[in-house]
Amino acid sequence: MTIQEFLAQDGLTEEQIAAIVGDPIQSKLMTRALAKFEEGNTSLTAANAANAAAQREKQDATDFWEKKVNPALAEVDGKVALANSEAARYREYLKSLKTQGYDVPDSLLNSSTPEPAKPEYMTKADLDAMGKNTAPTLIQLTQLSNEYTDLYGQPYLAMETDFAAAQQARKPFREFVREKYAFSTKREERSAAKAKADEEAIRKDERTKAQAEFAKTNGSNDGLRAPVPSKFDKLTKQEGFKSDSWKSREGRQANRTERLKRFENVTLQ
Repeated sequence: MTIQEFLAQDGLTEEQIAAIVGDPIQSKLMTRALAKFEEGNTSLTAANAANAAAQREKQDATDFWEKKVNPALAEVDGKVALANSEAARYREYLKSLKTQGYDVPDSLLNSSTPEPAKPEYMTKADLDAMGKNTAPTLIQLTQLSNEYTDLYGQPYLAMETDFAAAQQARKPFREFVREKYAFSTKREERSAAKAKADEEAIRKDERTKAQAEFAKTNGSNDGLRAPVPSKFDKLTKQEGFKSDSWKSREGRQANRTERLKRFENVTLQ
């Protein structure tokens, strides 16, 4: 808001406003003063509002204590006083009975009120102890779940029902689960299967090596026997055989006759 608008709100005419702030320097100074005034007025208004809110909160707290808490405490004090009065009257009655010869325990005649036990709050040491106990339990449960998954090849999803069954059977949870799912038997079966597979792998490897050695020596066809030298692998000169007998007709005829003699006792079918 300018100084002109401020003066106009008070009902001054334009001539009166011009007479007051006609000088530009004077108008500027008065506008700055007006801004400071408005800023202070705003701060004062905010402070008054905050003070009023604080007063309301204080009054609300006072009303709460005076109208609710104090009457409740007074009622409790009255009940305590009445209870103490009744207890004192009851003790006096017991004293009169004991005076008359009745067997009344001295503990009932004691007027001292036992001090209530102080509440025990959880400390950092208690939290640390709980953490030390919780961590091993979580580790054991994780180990149990991993053990089941390793043996059966699937996640362990029956933990909640097995825990209830273990409690009903009054057995430790880990012992119950390991007995129910026969962890030791399953582990022995897997070890036996692994040993058998390892043995078969060794035998297969030995057979492969033997076959490779055989193929290397006898060829790649394992259905063929190893070749041996033939007794007919070379020609031998017979006694009386003339190497140049084939050159004449008589020689060829004589050799033919000699060959036919070998088949004289052979029956032809």
